[in-house]
Formats: sequence, structure tokens, C-alpha cells
Amino acid sequence: QIEANPVIDTFPYVQTFASTTFPPAFWDNEGWYLHDANGYGETGTGSVQAHFYSMNTGTTCDLITASFDTHGLPAMLSFDNAYAPYVEDYYDRLEIWCSTDAGFTYNLLSTYNGGFDGPLVTAPPQNQEFVPSASQWATKNINLPSGTNKLKFLGVSAYGNNLYLDNITINTSDLVPPANVRVYNDAAVNTYELRWDNAPGAAWYGVYAGSDPNNLPYLGWTSLGSIGFTPADKLFFRVSAGSGTPLGTDLGANIRH
Repeated sequence: QIEANPVIDTFPYVQTFASTTFPPAFWDNEGWYLHDANGYGETGTGSVQAHFYSMNTGTTCDLITASFDTHGLPAMLSFDNAYAPYVEDYYDRLEIWCSTDAGFTYNLLSTYNGGFDGPLVTAPPQNQEFVPSASQWATKNINLPSGTNKLKFLGVSAYGNNLYLDNITINTSDLVPPANVRVYNDAAVNTYELRWDNAPGAAWYGVYAGSDPNNLPYLGWTSLGSIGFTPADKLFFRVSAGSGTPLGTDLGANIRH
């Protein structure tokens, strides 16, 4: 069976937080809040807020993306943020953490400090609870390490003022997933193949297979447009397109068991 998978593999991927469902599907959240301020005052409604204004010093909040697969291509994270410091010099901060093992471990990628003049700051200090205007936003861009497949936005409170994030975007070069993924059975010789149409620009294809459509392990890659497999009672597949150096095991023409 060919089944949709929660892994993000079509780019650019943009999370606008316009839905009232929070966190978004397959994201994880602890301590961030949905807010109706919108990045740069654009049409639409939605951002996420770290409510540092009421969070004790040292309190943290985590927002973790769904897993994504950049097909081995260089990728970039961008997001819009708004933040005003409190009238005192409290150093709230935002840390970006990246994972290459779907969230089992993380490495610190970037830190944005608040205070009066830190890179997190987009508005003047104020002693009232901060809600941004259209002009009080900025955009951050970060190149992602090779193999990154999950991100964590960690807010660390110094009991300062509120932080907002919107339009979290993951992007890579223009490479689309293969289309028309299908199963072919040659009944005369009792063989099964997973086939797909070639994706423009793709040099290889990553193959995922397993019994749980929400957690398909990566098996390896092939440069072909099909791969043989042994049928099972319940088997799900996903195929991604890749460029550059292939990742993992060369499967050749068959999935090995």
C-alpha cells in the first residue's frame, strides 16, 4: 500500500499558524501559545507566542517541527520574529536546535539574545505586555547542517517581554518528489515491483518501507525508477527524490531482507 506520511518532503514548507489547531499536525509543543498577531501585519491571522512577560526566569518553552526530508540537498530555515525587551535589561533568548536523528538528539544551531540591543529585538523597550505592530517584525535566515530532519525552537525566559514567531519556512533547491508511485505485479513469475515516474533533476531515490505509515524507516537508495520487493501482509512505502551524494545503502534493484 502506498500511504501518505507525516514527513515533510515538499518544499518550500511554510508554517503560518493560521489554523486554530495547535500545535500543527505532527509538531510538538510545550509552553508556546497561539496568538492572533500576524507576521508583518499581513492578511491572515496567526503566530506563536512565548509569554516571557509572565514566565519566571529560567522557564523554557519548546516548539518542535514535524520530521522533514530534504533529499540530501542543502536547506535553509527562515522565520519572522517580533520581540520587545522590558524596561529593565532582562535577557530573554531564543535558541534554535537541530536534529539529524528525528529528534532523539539535538545540537545547538543558533542563539538570539534579547536585552536592549540583542539580535532578537525588533521594537523599543516597554513595561507593558508587548504585542507587535506590522512594522515590528524581522526575518531570520539560517543554513541547516547536512542531514537535518527536525528543528526545535527553545524559548528561555528572563522574565522580560513577549516573543512571537511566524512563517517558519524550510526550503531547499527545486526538487519535487517522484510522481505516480505504484505497485506492479507480474503474476506469471510472481514478482512485485514498486515503480515511480522520474523526478526532474533527481540523481537517486530514497526508499522507506514498514508496517507503520507514521514511522517508516529509511532503507536506502536506488538510481533506478523501480525496485523489487517481497510482499507482506501490511507494507507501506514512501519514495523521495535526491540529488548530490546518495544517503545510506545502495539497494540496487531490490529491497534486501
